[in-house]
Amino acid sequence: MLFRSNGLGIFVGAARHDSQGQNSGAVYRFSDDLEDDPDLGFLQSGKFSPTDLSEGERFGESVSAWEDVLVIGAPYAPRNVIEIDEDTGEEVIVESFPLAGRAEVWVDDGTGYCRIQVLQPEELAANDLFGTAVAVAGDLLAVGAPLREGGTGAGIVDAGVVYVYQREAS
Repeated sequence: MLFRSNGLGIFVGAARHDSQGQNSGAVYRFSDDLEDDPDLGFLQSGKFSPTDLSEGERFGESVSAWEDVLVIGAPYAPRNVIEIDEDTGEEVIVESFPLAGRAEVWVDDGTGYCRIQVLQPEELAANDLFGTAVAVAGDLLAVGAPLREGGTGAGIVDAGVVYVYQREAS
């Protein structure tokens, strides 16, 4: 279990929660209404459990919050390469990379949190575990992939990579 605070609430990752299948994961939000009398302390005020989660993704393995932004890692999620079948017009998985991982960016729009982006770089391979660690501060967001092959030299296996993203003004 992991928790982070953005000053407005506490976010707790429950990566082994069975919300959408065994170990699919979830994140809980707890808030303290400072005006309540008597003071009830922190009470659950939200649960993040997207419907597209699958068994074993471990959504909530890492959590980071800053002001209105929440970032949640799911390092055991697969990366699926999808194409459109020309005959049926339906999406078809043509290749899958298990344990590639993903991270999700959620923003509080004033009425509640909305998922605005799923981060999953195209170069992720099986077992990279992207989303094992996440951090957000100001306009910067970092996501760790500890088993991603990296470095500039040949033969550096599982060196790990940190992906850094900058939020653009909207």
